[in-house]
Amino acid sequence: MDGDKVSLEDNQPEWTKEYNPYTLQAAAVEEKTVPAIKEFMETVRARCEGPDYRELRNMVFQELVQSEQMPLIAYMLDHDDTLASSIQPIAILEHASKPLIDALVAHGWDINTQNHSAMAGPTTGRKRLLDYLVTEGEGKESLARWLVEEKGAKLDGYTDGHGEPPPPLLETCAARGTVAMYRFLEEHGARPCPRALHLAAVTAASRRTDPAHDESTSAEMLRFLVEERGADVNGIDSDVSHQPMNTHFGTPIAYAARCPSVVDPERFNSYS
Repeated sequence: MDGDKVSLEDNQPEWTKEYNPYTLQAAAVEEKTVPAIKEFMETVRARCEGPDYRELRNMVFQELVQSEQMPLIAYMLDHDDTLASSIQPIAILEHASKPLIDALVAHGWDINTQNHSAMAGPTTGRKRLLDYLVTEGEGKESLARWLVEEKGAKLDGYTDGHGEPPPPLLETCAARGTVAMYRFLEEHGARPCPRALHLAAVTAASRRTDPAHDESTSAEMLRFLVEERGADVNGIDSDVSHQPMNTHFGTPIAYAARCPSVVDPERFNSYS
């Protein structure tokens, strides 16, 4: 806003340095009470342009998610019909929980929503919540299973209309997940993907994993893909469909060799 004040409708107090959309937002975040949230939503929504209100609203909502204020989250969802549909997976990932997801879904959020903001970055721009949760680093495998078994999360080939579909789920899991999660996804119909070993090799290389001796998650995944799933250590990735984030590097060992952490690429080819 330009200046300290703006012209307003009759019978409305003027915006000042002490009373404006930003101070109302700050009060809502700091106080975390229904009255503060109510004043913020009613006043700012009535007197700000739509995009300005939505930006401030989402910032307040994000603060409530981070502090896990479920009653206030429910209040905001109950009093703004467009809020749930604006939420991207990356915004709730860190604090994702069954109560939060249930509240969002009850207000129209699609469990298969993809990130669609440039803020998400090129490597996360197509991901859904499930795509994050199947990776070991998030520590929420039980939540991923719940999304598949009870909330209708799609396994492959889904797009919410905002762009390309996310990468194959088994590819994501092979790169950063556990063998247990990989098996679970297979059992529930996830399609095989030709680059599973390629991506697993990249992660293993970045972690300096030795599949012949290590007992790490990455080593276990490499052994599983080769010994139990018959992945070809010399397989070429040329049959992978080209998408904006896909680049063809050849064999799994070629993928591993591109990793800066690799000293001797041959150590990652114990099966050849």
